[in-house]
Amino acid sequence: MTTSPVLQSLREAPTPDRLLEVLRDIKNVLIGNTFKKVQVAGDPAVLDFLFSLLSLPYETIASYDAVQLDVICQAVIIIGSLIGSLTIKPLIIAGAPDHLVHLIHIITTASLPHTHTSLLLASSLRALRNLLVAVSDLLWGHVWGVGAEQRVVTTGLLGESELSNGSEKGRGGKGKASAERGVWKVEASRALSLIFEPDNLDTLMSVIENHFDPQILLPLYQLFSRLAALPCNRDALESWYSTFGPSDIPYILDHVLVTIAYATPARQAPGSRANPKLLEAGLELLASLVKGQLGIARSIRQWTLGQDDGEDEEQMIDPSLRGEGRDEVLSTLGDMIKGGPMAVRIAAMSCLVNIVKADKGDTPTEIIRLNVYMLTILDDLSILFKHDIPEDRVKLCFILAYLVSDDSHLQKLAFDRSLPCQVLTILHDTNSSPLGPDVSSRLLEASLLALASLAMQHEPTRSLIAENDPPVLHIIKTSLSHPSYGVRAAACQLARALSRTIAILRTSLVDSGVGQAVILTLKREVEAHRRREVEERLGIEEEIGTLTGKMGERAWTVEVAATATVCNLVADFSPIKAVLLKEDGLSLLAMLTHSTHVPLAINALWAIKNLTYHALEPLKVQVTSTLGFRSIISLMGQDTPMGVRVQVFEVVQNLLAEASTYEMTRVVEGLGEGQFMTLLELALRPPRDNLVSGIKKELRIAGLYVLSNLALGGERWRMVIVNKVTLLENLSEALNSIYEPVKLPALLCFRHLIESTGRSKKPRSQMLSTLEPYRLRARVVEMVNSTSLDVCQAAVGLLDVLDKGKEPGSPVTMR
Repeated sequence: MTTSPVLQSLREAPTPDRLLEVLRDIKNVLIGNTFKKVQVAGDPAVLDFLFSLLSLPYETIASYDAVQLDVICQAVIIIGSLIGSLTIKPLIIAGAPDHLVHLIHIITTASLPHTHTSLLLASSLRALRNLLVAVSDLLWGHVWGVGAEQRVVTTGLLGESELSNGSEKGRGGKGKASAERGVWKVEASRALSLIFEPDNLDTLMSVIENHFDPQILLPLYQLFSRLAALPCNRDALESWYSTFGPSDIPYILDHVLVTIAYATPARQAPGSRANPKLLEAGLELLASLVKGQLGIARSIRQWTLGQDDGEDEEQMIDPSLRGEGRDEVLSTLGDMIKGGPMAVRIAAMSCLVNIVKADKGDTPTEIIRLNVYMLTILDDLSILFKHDIPEDRVKLCFILAYLVSDDSHLQKLAFDRSLPCQVLTILHDTNSSPLGPDVSSRLLEASLLALASLAMQHEPTRSLIAENDPPVLHIIKTSLSHPSYGVRAAACQLARALSRTIAILRTSLVDSGVGQAVILTLKREVEAHRRREVEERLGIEEEIGTLTGKMGERAWTVEVAATATVCNLVADFSPIKAVLLKEDGLSLLAMLTHSTHVPLAINALWAIKNLTYHALEPLKVQVTSTLGFRSIISLMGQDTPMGVRVQVFEVVQNLLAEASTYEMTRVVEGLGEGQFMTLLELALRPPRDNLVSGIKKELRIAGLYVLSNLALGGERWRMVIVNKVTLLENLSEALNSIYEPVKLPALLCFRHLIESTGRSKKPRSQMLSTLEPYRLRARVVEMVNSTSLDVCQAAVGLLDVLDKGKEPGSPVTMR
C-alpha cells in the first residue's frame, strides 16, 4: 500500500477548498519536472484518487458549487500534465481515456454554469487529445516521418546481453511483467478507437455542434485529425450526421469547411481576427478526411458556404451555378497558401494537394482546372522551400513527394522549376546542420523520399541526382543502414528510382556500392523480422509493442522497396546479379515468396523472374532447386493471391523459354505434369462475359506464354496440349479476346504447335488436321489488320506457316 506524500496530502485535505490548494500545488510541482511526472503517474493509488474526482454520476456534479467544480478542473489539468513518453503506459493501463470520456459526457449533459462548462470541456478535451495523440505516435509513428526510432527501429539485431535478458523474461512470460505488457498493448489499441464508439462519438460531436469556443474546438479538431489516419475511425467520423437536419455531406466535413471559410478576410466579422491554430487544425483535419477519398474530394469541390449577402436565392440553389465552375474551397486554399502564418500555409497546401490527388476531374474543363492548381502548387513549393525551418521543410518534402508520385508529367514540370535542386540542397544541409536526432532523421527521410518521387519516372532528374556534386550516392549508401526505419525505407525508394536508368544501374550504383548495400539491407531487415518472430514466440516484447504491431504495413516498407530495387538490379545486363548470388540472395528471395505481406511476395517473385530472363540452364537449375518444385506449384494454385500467381506463372514462363527438351521435361515433371496442366488450364480459362479485371487478364496472358513455350518443347508436349481438349478450347477462345495482348501469345502458341523445326518451317500435317475444326486461317486473316503491330506481325507469321501447307493453287484471301 502506497504511503507517498502526494497521496497523503490528497487524502488528508479536510475541505474542497483545501483539496483545491493541494491540487494546485501538485500541478505547479509537475510543470517541467519529468521525474515528478513519472513518480506520480507510476503510483496507481494516486491515479485512482484523481480519477475518482472525475468519475461522478450526473446527479452529483449537477449539485456542485464553484469550488468543487474547480477541484475537478484541476484534477483534469494534472492528468493532462502527466502525459509524456515515459508516463503513457500507466495512464493507459489505469483507464485514463475512459475516465476523460465519461467526464466529457457528464459535462455535456449536466446543467452547469457556462464558465465552468467551457473550462472543464477545454481542459478535458486537451487532456484526451494529448493522451491519445501520444499513444498514436507510439503505435503508428510520427505524422510527418517515422522519427529517430533509436530503440524500436534499428537494424533489427538485438545485442547479446539484451537478447539474453529478454529471453529470461520471456521464459517467464506468464509473470506480472509479461501480463502488464499484454494489457498495455490491448488497452492502447482499444483507446485509439474508444472515441469512435457510437455513444462516445455522439458526445464529442454534440460538443462540436453546441460550442463555438476555439479552445474547445481546437483539441477536438486535432484529436480527430490524428486518429482519422485509421480508416475505420475515419469512416465512423464521416458517417456521423447531425440530428439538426439532413445534409448532403458528413457533418464534420461541413463544420470544418465553414470554419475554414469564415477564416477568410472577406467573411471575418469587423474587428475580429482569425485563430491561426484553429484554422491549421481544421485544415489538417480536412486533409486527413479527404486523402485518397474521391467522394469526399468531390463533395469539397462542390461545397459552397451558402447564400452570400446580395446573392439571389435562385442563384444560390441553382445546381448549374454550384457545380463545375465554383471550386470555392480550392480557391480559398490557394489564397491561404500565398500568405499568412507558415503553419497555416503548409496545412492549406497539404489539404489542397490531397483534394486534387483524390479527384482528377471528369470533364475536360475540370481536368484543366485541377492541373492548373497542381502547377500553382509546384510554384508555391518552390517559394516555401526557401524557408529554413526544419519542421516546415519536412512537411514540404512529404507534400511534394505525394504530389508528384506516379505522375511523370508533374515530375517533369518539377524538374523545370528546379525543385530537385532545392531538395538536394536540403538533403546536403541535413547532413551538415546540427539538428536534433528526431528532426534530422525525419528531414533526411523526407528529402530522400521527395527525390525518389521526383526521379521515379523522369530520367533527367535521375541523372541530376547521380551526377550531383557533392555526391548523393554516398548519402544513400549510409542511409541504408540508418537507425531510423523511415530513412532506410526512403533510401531504398531512391535507389529503386535511380536503378530504372540502365546507365546509372551499370555504373554509378555498382561503383558507389549502393547496389550491394541494398541487398545487404534486405538481408538485415528480413533477419530482423525473423528475430522478432522468435521474440514473440518467447514472449519477449518491447514496452511499446513489436515493430510490426506498431507500424502495421509500414513495417514492411524497407523490404518492399529493397526487393523492388533488386528487381532492377538483377536484370540480365547487370553486374549486380553475381553479387546477389554470392550473398545467398536467391535463398532470401525464395523465402520471401511465401511472405504473408503480398506486395513483398510479389516483388520477390518479380526479382526471380528478372533473374531467370534469358538465363543459362545452370542458373535455371539453381532457381528451381532453391525455390523447390513443390513450392512453385503451390504458388500457382487458386488459393494464392492473384498478383502472386501472375508472377509465378511468369517465372515458369522464363524457366521454359529457350529451354532444351531435357530441361523442359525436367521442369514439367518436377512440377507434376497432371497438376501443372490443370493449373495452366485454369489460368487460361476465359471470362464468362469477356470482361475481366486487369490482374486476371495478366494471369491469362502469362499462362498463354507458358503454353507457347511448352509448345516448343518437343512432340511429347505438343501432343499433351492438343490431347487436352479443354486446354485447346481455352487457347482457341483467346483469339476471340477483346484485348490485343491476349491474342499475341495465343497466335504464337498456335504457330509453335503447327510449325516444324526443320529448315523448311513447313506445317506439321497431323497438327493441321487436329486443329482444322478451329478454322484458324479465317480467324487469323481478320487479325492482320489489328491495331496492335505485334498482333498484326504474329498473325502474318502464322498465316505464312499455314500457307506453306495449303494445296497448290488455292488462293490466299485477304480482307
